Amino acid sequence: MNEIIGSLAQSLKGRDSGNVYLIYSATNTQVWLVDGDARKIKNPKKKNLKHIKLLNAKSESIKQKITENLKVFDSEIYSFIKNFKK
Repeated sequence: MNEIIGSLAQSLKGRDSGNVYLIYSATNTQVWLVDGDARKIKNPKKKNLKHIKLLNAKSESIKQKITENLKVFDSEIYSFIKNFKK
């Protein structure tokens, strides 16, 4: 499931429905989502994989930092999502 890390996803179910997040971590059935604002890296949102829709945007630089265990800042994630929404 490493191929979806760094991709943007939209929540389809729950009270956060419609929100856009970046996939920070993933297993076969679940993902951990962050947005750099309400859901920061220290407190990711755990979501069932079938309750999200993958969007056609991916940050290779953020993915590389995550996979190499380098520091990722919430501001980077927030900026990437904000630019995608424009």
